Amino acid sequence: MHKLLSSAVEVSTGQQHGRVWVTVRWGRQHRSSGWLVLLPLFVMGCTQEPRVTFLANEEYFDALIPHLTQAKQEVVVSMFLFAPGDHENNRANQVREALIEAAKRGVRVRVFLDVSDEEDFSTEANRGVAKDLRRHGLTVHFDSPGRTTHTKLVVIDQRYLLLGSHNFTHSALRHNNEASVLIESPKLARQALAYLQRIGERSAQERTPRAEQRRLPARQSQ
Repeated sequence: MHKLLSSAVEVSTGQQHGRVWVTVRWGRQHRSSGWLVLLPLFVMGCTQEPRVTFLANEEYFDALIPHLTQAKQEVVVSMFLFAPGDHENNRANQVREALIEAAKRGVRVRVFLDVSDEEDFSTEANRGVAKDLRRHGLTVHFDSPGRTTHTKLVVIDQRYLLLGSHNFTHSALRHNNEASVLIESPKLARQALAYLQRIGERSAQERTPRAEQRRLPARQSQ
């Protein structure tokens, strides 16, 4: 709590769940001055910019795992390629385990994956991990085979976003030159979730024999 103007005026501020609150208490002698204190504090809270952290190469994995481990309510993943390996030190496998453990804690975990109407590497890998995740109680959705979903997006507790170039492969999480960002912003998190909701709805509509179309043969699998 901070005392401003005089001992008769007390202003306390705080932030919780993405919302800034301000409490002002003042005596009769400073009633008009209290609003001068309240207004700039309120404006500062409303215009606060999102917190953005640049994540190069392995920094993405180092940020992702703790956020998955600390997730309390919801994790939503949209990934072009999710390819765990057989070894425990495979980083994509560690991400898979973190998602499963989150679900065991009661966190709602949803995963959106890309598939093609051709049995290429990415489709085979995504179908395999989807089967495994569903066996552990996670919800997995596929996009329409007639459209490529090239997103690499994770939304955690409707507050944190990780997005950029990292796929969930050991190469991307350990060896490749990759660039992503971690953003703390409830507003952007809501926008990302709404975007994924639209992808899900459109994919459901396009999953009909008339709507499905063959993809172009060139598909990246890194």
